[in-house]
Amino acid sequence: MTKNTGPLVILLARWLHLPATQIALLTMVWALVALTNLGGATLWDIDEGNNAEASREMRAADNWVVPTFNYQLRVDKPALINWLQILCGMVFGEGEFAARFPSALAGLATVLAVWLLGRLCLGGLGGLLSAFVLLGCPLFVAAMRFANPDSLLTALVSWCLVCFFLGQRGAGVWWLYGAACASGLAMLAKGPVGLAMPGAIILVHLLLAGGWLRIPWRHLAGAFLVWLAVAGPWYLWVGVETKFAWHKGFFLQHNLGRLAAPMEGHGGPIWYYLPILLAGTFPFSTLLLLPALVLARRRTLPDWWPLLALGCAWVAVPVVVFSLSRTKLPNYVLPAYPGLALLLAAGMTGWRRGLITAPMGWVRLGMGILAVAGVAVAAGFLVGGGAIAMPFSDKVKPLAGLESMAPVGSLFLVAGLAGWVLAHRALPTVAIVTVCGLLFSMVLGAWNGQTLNAHKAPKALATALPADQMHREVRLGVFEWFQPSFVYYTRRAVERIPGETDLEWFLTQPIAAYVAMPAERWEGLRGRFPNARELLRQPDFYRRCEVVLVANAAAGQ
Repeated sequence: MTKNTGPLVILLARWLHLPATQIALLTMVWALVALTNLGGATLWDIDEGNNAEASREMRAADNWVVPTFNYQLRVDKPALINWLQILCGMVFGEGEFAARFPSALAGLATVLAVWLLGRLCLGGLGGLLSAFVLLGCPLFVAAMRFANPDSLLTALVSWCLVCFFLGQRGAGVWWLYGAACASGLAMLAKGPVGLAMPGAIILVHLLLAGGWLRIPWRHLAGAFLVWLAVAGPWYLWVGVETKFAWHKGFFLQHNLGRLAAPMEGHGGPIWYYLPILLAGTFPFSTLLLLPALVLARRRTLPDWWPLLALGCAWVAVPVVVFSLSRTKLPNYVLPAYPGLALLLAAGMTGWRRGLITAPMGWVRLGMGILAVAGVAVAAGFLVGGGAIAMPFSDKVKPLAGLESMAPVGSLFLVAGLAGWVLAHRALPTVAIVTVCGLLFSMVLGAWNGQTLNAHKAPKALATALPADQMHREVRLGVFEWFQPSFVYYTRRAVERIPGETDLEWFLTQPIAAYVAMPAERWEGLRGRFPNARELLRQPDFYRRCEVVLVANAAAGQ
């Protein structure tokens, strides 16, 4: 504050530094980013369809122990996400919003964890900036709006590390039990990674920053019992109920199997996550030089070093582990984003306070990349929507409606140009990038991919079924096509028809039957079924084909 600063500005600054004010502000921004139009898009396959249908089946069967999908044992994930989706369905009614709300709420928990750590080490505005950076990271925001356990895992790992960090600052022994509780819940969210990841991050932090003497070793046994009391009962119960078939599928196939070999075609090179992290933190990654400068000055910033060491470990562990894994997906490194947000906020705070000097050329390079990205984003939406022809490929069908999102690229373009002009001033540049990131997250959240509903087949096909199909004997099948959300929207078991002979029996049986299949396959088969009727054709952008719903003669008119 300068001598000419007015009393109103001083009062506003003091009000903004209050913890309650910052929490309220963060909650409001989180709501705009995470909740706007949350239920607008139909379920995204395959994960959302799997998780939402498993929760629906568990609720319908009044079964809170054994996850099922399509009325068969599901061994992909533990049950915490299903419990939360069931509870949200009871409050909001079953649907897309209820399926995604647990992830959104977990996102708020992660934001508050990052805010607390940033506030403790970087000051009041540093904590607010840390949380804003996280809320402006596109991949983190996407996870908040997606019905799978990744956002839950990230929140629980974050609070486990918050407890550890507070313990390192002399908060007594309670932190160890809080960390054990958070890790136990993370085990219920996604399995062994809920224990291994925070444990490895803590170990790396201790190697970087020390603090071994502040670990209450004699309480480790008690903390383990707390962890066991949280995570153990369900794992034991589901084992007894399934004769440990769930454990064999989950631990051997979906944990060890994913590390040993690419599953479902999800592989990638060792550097797979580098572009993922750059894109997932954009536009803040344009200032990625700043954390490096802060780390280089750690000897002159001793109060910051514990947070910087934690941030480095927080990023390095997930990235290194999942880079070595044979199965790779962008969301696997989601737990690294809170650490990245803290490092980026530390760099921006250090630059704003004059603790580091950012080379003008590098800052302007980052702002130039931001402006160019704006043009690329606009062009991408125009091309994807078919407003601009693609001479390089005539095989990719445009998705009508995407072109309406082209103006969002102007956010990056304007921010990049403004930042390039003001690159010599830290505060305006930091503010420009932060506001740009938050506005981009809000706009994408409000859109929520809703225009792609017309290009997704499951809900439209389910709607084409007779209204009374749930109240009479009906058989439903799929042939050479399947999406998990089709089961969710039809609310009944879907049979996967293995071959043409089985399809012939299915469509000639005396019971009402409906089959969804690629339209191209139906064109070659329809002559064999003169009594079958085509009810609907719907594009499916996942399979890049049209899907047709066919009814047999017994289904009537």
